[in-house]
Amino acid sequence: MRAVAIWDRTPESDGFHVSDHVRSYERIAYHYYSILDRREEAMPYLTRALSMREARIPEAETHSERRDRTRALISVLNDLAGILRKTGRYEEAEPLYLRSIALSHDCGIENNTHTRKLNDALFGLALVYHDIERYADAEPVYRELITLLEGTAAVKPGLYESNLALALNNYGSLLIAVGRYDEAEPFYERALAIRERHMLESPRLVIEKNRVSTQLYRFGLLYEKTGRTDEAAEAWRRALDIWNGMRESDIDINFLDLTKAKMAEMMGA
Repeated sequence: MRAVAIWDRTPESDGFHVSDHVRSYERIAYHYYSILDRREEAMPYLTRALSMREARIPEAETHSERRDRTRALISVLNDLAGILRKTGRYEEAEPLYLRSIALSHDCGIENNTHTRKLNDALFGLALVYHDIERYADAEPVYRELITLLEGTAAVKPGLYESNLALALNNYGSLLIAVGRYDEAEPFYERALAIRERHMLESPRLVIEKNRVSTQLYRFGLLYEKTGRTDEAAEAWRRALDIWNGMRESDIDINFLDLTKAKMAEMMGA
């Protein structure tokens, strides 16, 4: 922060480097929201970085330079929108995500970094719409996101399959929320298949076991809603079997308790 304070007082004629200045704002913001989890304190730095990134684009002298500066702007848009979404400021987050997506489409995707930026913006916008129950708006965003992730996961599964499973799960949950149960099931099935394979292959076994168990819990809810009580009970039993083989400190307690409550409710029926 001392460096930023010095640059804030340094005129351009004294060797002021805008790129270093804006990166300092971004690094401070990252420290606040990612390391300290103090999102509100990060926002002034991101807001300042955003205005500086915007101001630099018209100054670009070549197409390549303009494209690179636009992509740097996309990163700031995503970070700021993410904080706004996580703090419940959905109306403010939405236009930032929309702008990020539009700029990403304009710039094109040339490598994994660019793909992740578009992926982040689509995911964030879908969650905004999902959280405020604008399901009709969320659906095409999820579909674009899934199509993007299907392509990238086919090339680099280690980087993108977990995100694909999450997108499939979330879209399935949306379809359930609007009563389209038959359409939801194949998306849940695909998400579960990815997560079960990761559970067998991944060194992060604890994470993957929790993901499979929570997916099975959601499957049980879907079966319950469609009157398939035996299949619901079996899904919940499978989830409990996985959790029962884990250390208590590693278990997602919230979903474990929900699953136990559902099993008790079913047995008492």
